[in-house]
Amino acid sequence: MSNGQCSHGMCLNHVSDWETVGKHLLPNPGIFGKTYWFVRCCGESMVRLKDVKTVICKVCERREHVVTGIFAQCACCGGIRVISSR
Repeated sequence: MSNGQCSHGMCLNHVSDWETVGKHLLPNPGIFGKTYWFVRCCGESMVRLKDVKTVICKVCERREHVVTGIFAQCACCGGIRVISSR
């Protein structure tokens, strides 16, 4: 059998060997909108963001997007506050 991917997109017949190929902040809207209601900076609400790391398996080239942290960015000054991280 080959070291490819199964029909569900998972690594098949090999252990995943991950390599990071990109990292970026993306909007993280919640069920009540794109801002945190009770987290503030400069008197302004803060925009919800998530830090996403793109990894690729070196063996079968399967890609995954892993959320590594949740942040809030001030709409006024651009300051960033960590909400949670992994």
